Amino acid sequence: MIVQVTQNGVDWDEHHFDYSYYSVHRAFPRSGPSDGKGGVIVVSGEGFKPAAGPKCRMNGTESTPLSVSHDTIRCSIPPAEGGKDYYGNVDFAITPNGASWYPFDGGFQYYEQPTVEDIDPKMGPSDGNGVINFYGDNFRADYPLAELGCKIGTAKGKAHYINERQVKCVVENMPLPAEDQDSLPASVSLNSYSYTIPTEKTMFRPYGIRQLSPNSGPVGGITTVIVQGQGFADEPGITPRCRFGTPANYAIVEAEVLSYTRLACRTPDFLPLTPSAALPRDVPFSIALSSDEFDPWTKTSHIFRFYDQP
Repeated sequence: MIVQVTQNGVDWDEHHFDYSYYSVHRAFPRSGPSDGKGGVIVVSGEGFKPAAGPKCRMNGTESTPLSVSHDTIRCSIPPAEGGKDYYGNVDFAITPNGASWYPFDGGFQYYEQPTVEDIDPKMGPSDGNGVINFYGDNFRADYPLAELGCKIGTAKGKAHYINERQVKCVVENMPLPAEDQDSLPASVSLNSYSYTIPTEKTMFRPYGIRQLSPNSGPVGGITTVIVQGQGFADEPGITPRCRFGTPANYAIVEAEVLSYTRLACRTPDFLPLTPSAALPRDVPFSIALSSDEFDPWTKTSHIFRFYDQP
């Protein structure tokens, strides 16, 4: 942008000045582990220029950005001066032009990285509201910049603080692993960015439906439905189930796991609140392989059609 100056509104200064504008939108994450292994802070905005001399400043210490582009400045997260178990808030600011500092309200929050010892259950629906409990230590959400998150494979979800030893997680959509891949790594984060390192005890197996065969049949419980999908396995003490209908109006029947990719169940003897005059009728279909306390049902995106006996 070229800038000229006038003192009388008529005669303009012949000198031309180049003026660069910028704006700062947000920074993420605004908290991270004190051991300095939390990754980087990405400051988003526009008008950033590497030649303008941008800098980052945390806890009074200035540093050169890791990278600068037109709309991002990437700042490192240094280890906390108080050590890896330090908990506390420090100032955080950037200067896009090397002169004017932009301080972020609330600064940056350090915390001790939590550890995960186990998860329960270790299997659940790939699409749905299945609950996964993370058990470990140093979980917390008692600071304004807390933003808990969880991850199964590459799929991210929402985490809710229960206590310092437990976090509850829901990932509504996650990929179905291939048969040779089996389970996916599960991890949790206090800032939805710096995730814990998975272990053998934190592997999660999603299950899901690909198609039904057949996808229609007469009312009366005489049709065997083969569910083709992924991740099917028996959980000790839990009976696999098929559900015909909505959560408010349904019939549940027992199912049998035939293989990792196939499951079978019979249609129910009756459909609730379905007079014969209402047939044919399309009803949502879902399955569950784990305990009901974990909301184990897959999303009702598959349909089974019931019709009257010929």
